[in-house]
Amino acid sequence: MSNLLQRVITGAGFGIVMIATVWFSHWSFSAVFFLIAILGLREFFQLVTSDRIQPQVISGLVIGAGAFLMNWLFANGSYTAAIFMWLIPAVALLFIMELYRNKSHPFENIAMTLTGLAYIIVPILLLVQMAYRFKPDDAISYHNNVVLGFIFLVWSSDTGAYFIGSKFGKNRLFERISPKNRGKVFLED
Repeated sequence: MSNLLQRVITGAGFGIVMIATVWFSHWSFSAVFFLIAILGLREFFQLVTSDRIQPQVISGLVIGAGAFLMNWLFANGSYTAAIFMWLIPAVALLFIMELYRNKSHPFENIAMTLTGLAYIIVPILLLVQMAYRFKPDDAISYHNNVVLGFIFLVWSSDTGAYFIGSKFGKNRLFERISPKNRGKVFLED
């Protein structure tokens, strides 16, 4: 199976599931994006873990899950913004826990834990806010059209960049992540 065909099949399957869950209800939207947030954060921690760097995986996943749930409660109007105050002691607890982990390079470990939360969880939290609070003067309700529009923009941008880059691109912007060089570069490392 060619690389393009595999990408199309995977993208179509993922797209159908994503559109169906976003369209169906705010419960399915929240459940799927909660799952995406936690699995994405776990994968990030697996990617950055090495002999030198060991992020706090369990603590990071708990904080990420808690941040998603609290953000969801705030977005749908169940609580005020004061609900986010729990993040201050939670992040402080990361530093305290790192003292007792007895791992080398504690600052890198904390940095990668916080980077994972900022890189994976924060954009999903913003998407949840967009889904519920699109119009400031509107009553709080779920706007699936906003989420579907955002997903469509991201997909069309990625697809366009892939095809234009594959067809017309002469110089790769970043050699290590280019689809045409992926196998060669990583084998040389």
